[in-house]
Order: sequence, then structure tokens, then C-alpha cells
Amino acid sequence: MQKIFGRKPVLEALKSKADIDQIYIQYGLQGSIVDHIKQLAKRN
Repeated sequence: MQKIFGRKPVLEALKSKADIDQIYIQYGLQGSIVDHIKQLAKRN
């Protein structure tokens, strides 16, 4: 299992349709990139 750290690398992985089992988001983390990650994760 490969681990990816950071908002932008996770976003790139989601955009590439990589096989992702879990995504951990720090409690209270906000911002447009985090919102975009959540949207893409729900679609996948």
C-alpha cells in the first residue's frame, strides 16, 4: 500500500483515477483544495 502525503499530491492522485482506499483529512482543515479533494473523493 502506497501512502501519499499533502493536499496537492492527493488531489493529483484523485484526478488521475488512481486506486485509493482511504483518505485522511486533518480535523478542522479548510480551504478550496480540501473542498475539491472531498468532491473528487465522493465521485470515486
